[in-house]
Amino acid sequence: MMAQFKLTFMLSICIPNVQAGAVLTYEKLVPSSANNNRCAVVTCDKKLRSDDLYVQKIDVYNIGQNGSKLATVFALAGKQELAADVSMDRSRPTDVDFPSGWTLAFRGTSAINKSVFDAYKTGTGIPANVESGCKQVDSSKPCTNHYRNNEVLNNWKGVNKVTFVLYENNALVAYMVFDGRGTDNMNWFSQEKLELSSWTDLKTSSYNFFSIEGDLRPSNLIYRRFIVNKFYGGCGGDLGWFSAADFMPSFCPWEGANNYPSFAYVKGSNSTNWSTGKVGYADVMAIYVN
Repeated sequence: MMAQFKLTFMLSICIPNVQAGAVLTYEKLVPSSANNNRCAVVTCDKKLRSDDLYVQKIDVYNIGQNGSKLATVFALAGKQELAADVSMDRSRPTDVDFPSGWTLAFRGTSAINKSVFDAYKTGTGIPANVESGCKQVDSSKPCTNHYRNNEVLNNWKGVNKVTFVLYENNALVAYMVFDGRGTDNMNWFSQEKLELSSWTDLKTSSYNFFSIEGDLRPSNLIYRRFIVNKFYGGCGGDLGWFSAADFMPSFCPWEGANNYPSFAYVKGSNSTNWSTGKVGYADVMAIYVN
């Protein structure tokens, strides 16, 4: 008997004249069949610009096995994607890349002992021909390099949105969406340009670092790039959301050990203590533009 699947679409959408905090829900049920097993729920719970729509995530369940959860697919799409069909390879229910309209500008690969910052800014350390596995976020294919889309990063123009995403074990575990208009390939990464994030307190919280350049103090063994950090209180009192340790050894144990870069991220929806909170280490960081 073929397994049954339920796909739940949860969208944050802004509608003109809807006050922040208002909720609009639309639900559509489609009868299950071998080729079409979908349940869509559209929710508006945050006021954004009226020309934007964000597909936040799709939860996939196997209805035929007591509703066990198979995967969570995160994606983002523009308004042009509203009518697009969403399909999955049911033989491989894992996270997928962003839908059409988004371009992979950069992929950073953890623990390869090559600077993720240098690779992003200038392409340093990236061979002329990287493995095909480096040009996707799926870790099923070999990748021993970072990937830089030179066409995008060297000709930063007409960028509407920028999305920064983290993957661990092929699952998207955290993201930030930025307004890319009027930016260059370095200054888009800022609280001012942030529009949406899996860390719900990030837009309004105070911070001591929020930049790609980050906190670089080699004499103190500090090589923190793409850092989004709230507070320094000594290693045991540091609070933040994300930090890429770009060299080892590093100053604080929470930054990782042995090989670099190490992509430390907070697993919850708010900033946490790097030493005592729930912290993960992503395999891949990726930057998409549209």
